[in-house]
Amino acid sequence: MRVIAPARWVVVVLLLLMWRAPAARAQVANAERIDPAVLTAFARAGEASYLVLLREAADVSAATAMTDRLERGRFVYSRLQQVAESSQASIRTFLRAEQQAGRVRQMRPYFIINAIAVRSTRSVALALAAFPEVDRIIVPPEATIPAPQPASDAATPQAIEWNLTQIGAPTLWANGIKGQGIVVANIDTGVQFDHPALVTQYRGNLGGGVFDHNYNWWDASGPLGGPGALVPIDDQGHGTHTMGTMVGNDGGANQIGVAPSARWMACKACSTLSCSFIGLLECGQFVLAPWNLAEQNPNPDLRPHVVNNSWGFAFGGIGLYRTVVQNWRAAGIFPAFSAGNAGPGCNTTASPGDYPEAFATGATDRSDAIADFSSRGPSAFSGIVKPDASAPGVAVRSSVPTNSYATFSGTSMASPHTAGLVALLWSFYPGLVRDVDNTEKKLRPAASILNTSQACGGNGPTTHPNNVFGWGRHDAVPGIALINIYADKSVYSTGEIASIRVSLVSPLTTGWSLDLHLGVIFPGGSTLSTTPITIAPLTEVFDIPVGNFTWSTEPAGEYTWFVILTEHGADVNDPATHLSGDVARVTKN
Repeated sequence: MRVIAPARWVVVVLLLLMWRAPAARAQVANAERIDPAVLTAFARAGEASYLVLLREAADVSAATAMTDRLERGRFVYSRLQQVAESSQASIRTFLRAEQQAGRVRQMRPYFIINAIAVRSTRSVALALAAFPEVDRIIVPPEATIPAPQPASDAATPQAIEWNLTQIGAPTLWANGIKGQGIVVANIDTGVQFDHPALVTQYRGNLGGGVFDHNYNWWDASGPLGGPGALVPIDDQGHGTHTMGTMVGNDGGANQIGVAPSARWMACKACSTLSCSFIGLLECGQFVLAPWNLAEQNPNPDLRPHVVNNSWGFAFGGIGLYRTVVQNWRAAGIFPAFSAGNAGPGCNTTASPGDYPEAFATGATDRSDAIADFSSRGPSAFSGIVKPDASAPGVAVRSSVPTNSYATFSGTSMASPHTAGLVALLWSFYPGLVRDVDNTEKKLRPAASILNTSQACGGNGPTTHPNNVFGWGRHDAVPGIALINIYADKSVYSTGEIASIRVSLVSPLTTGWSLDLHLGVIFPGGSTLSTTPITIAPLTEVFDIPVGNFTWSTEPAGEYTWFVILTEHGADVNDPATHLSGDVARVTKN
């Protein structure tokens, strides 16, 4: 046997160490991609569930310029699918082989964000971390349905519930605007589909007692997503309640929904009052491109117009669901979220409601006071104002299983008012349909301004919008008006500047020759000017400045700016000629 001299042993050992060092460093670097919570889960058991996040993200920005609404949804779905399939290909192949070997129990790929949910042994996770396509491996946060607050002043049943009157919905119904042609959805605890106040509006209702739940329902509330129940259910009541506030109407004494002629679909992500992130991810994907009960043949043409999300993470600043919301917006789906029930402190708005792309709603009572529990802003994302607006969320009566009604309080009850109001707007204004950005521009200044002395985010007592009420409490009547006029505040002092602006949206597909009458009523007098205008088909113009007024020696009191539209040449003094109008009332101290 040949004996290696001691000096040569040293050389051999050094060479081996040099050869192994890069591999060891790579293994350490790869392991750093794994969230410590994942490794802790493996230490407790032989396997764990986790989410593999990939680096590549689809660019769907071109969708916003698409005027064909069907093509817009198809484009977003196609781009997301293409990126997910190409970037996940090698990882899926590896996971299928590991599944055959018994080291992977479950795997579910997603495209709404570029990710794969996996339940496996530790060795699989370590191997996945070495793939260059992988960004991170995490245990995603769990979300919750905020427990409905007990209603101290339980609502007395009314033919039309007080909260609907508060936001002016019955006025729109009287003019035939009820949400026709619009589909709303919720991601929640499910829905009792055959509830008397909801069964007629269910998109899966084919008539004559026949129902088709394909593309209209998905249950993703299991540990690693769906499929769950193949018939819509609600084992908690929360989702049936929020859906009732959006569209509920039994045709009799229970008019509980903002948009009673809209249709609905639903995805169940939550059991008890908790929602797994995987279930929320799967529901987010189902909303973008609903599939059949066999989880086959996704069809973005059947996506809803609006999705209500009365759920949230434990606190703000959690950006993991943000890509889902961004992709919804790109596809023209309005994302309504509850602000959260963590008030009255500032900086309490929960994610995803605190995302810039999410429309978060706070809760008010019958007196337009903010609910004590309603979460306040500003947002953890760039300090933007949150909530976006407020709506009734105290003692709201709506539908619950089985075939019953109950009164709940919470921002969960407020957000469906936003979703229903969008359905009303879109049923009247065809040019606004799936135009989320401009819809927000229409909603915000139409809200009734509410001030607060709570200085969240450094707000003053007359700051507008503010981090308690947002832009104010929703008001459907000015919201549906062809023209709106609004000030940047409701209370001014000497030396401050009032910025007066108007917005104009036309529902007509033809041009229109009109007169625009602009004036102000002030203590002791008034002014009025008239300007002929021609409106192009489906006009949408927002935030047009009509004047900046510096307060000086004017007497204290109420000042009312107003705008009226009439046919060209009509007598503005005859109210019968008024096609539309709006007022902005402000006070000078």
